[in-house]
Amino acid sequence: MYINSNAVLLLAIKKVTQLNSGRFTSGIDGFKAISTEERAKLFDTMKKMNIKLHKPKPVNRRYIKKKNGKFRSLGIPVIIDRIYQEIIRMALEPQAEVNFESISYGFRPRRGCHDALSRIMMDIRSGRWNWVFEGDFKSCFDTLSHDFILNEIKTFPAIDLVDKFLKAGYIDNNIFHNTKEGTPQGGILSPLYGNILH
Repeated sequence: MYINSNAVLLLAIKKVTQLNSGRFTSGIDGFKAISTEERAKLFDTMKKMNIKLHKPKPVNRRYIKKKNGKFRSLGIPVIIDRIYQEIIRMALEPQAEVNFESISYGFRPRRGCHDALSRIMMDIRSGRWNWVFEGDFKSCFDTLSHDFILNEIKTFPAIDLVDKFLKAGYIDNNIFHNTKEGTPQGGILSPLYGNILH
């Protein structure tokens, strides 16, 4: 996939500003591209830019309450960063997918909980399994190793931009924080990074 293609840029803009559930949420710059005019202007601006020279902005950290009463942090990038992340995802995901296990279902395209449950039931009925254990990675996205991610995608043409996104930092309560590990939960690339590491 040609990451500087106008067709790819248009598709990424559509996904981020029209199809994504977070399309009404802005990053630290407060910008949202909700109207057709705003999206057209965004495309005209971005088609003159070079993705490889892009300098990401820090994400806006927000907190949502979990069922157990604790809070989960979310990182919300600015729209242009989200669009470039979507372009990277479209290019990187097919390369990464060929290396993932067939029995892996989390955060994968066209796979979900029902697929995992069907597989479990099939294996139980066939006598292959007797027990099912449920687990969770503690602070999974918060502790992902940047070095490991970059090593796993070392031949990817836009690896420098991936590195910049990983190290862009975040703004929490108007204070900038560096990011030496982890990736924003809720980020476009975070599920893919999680699968690359696991």
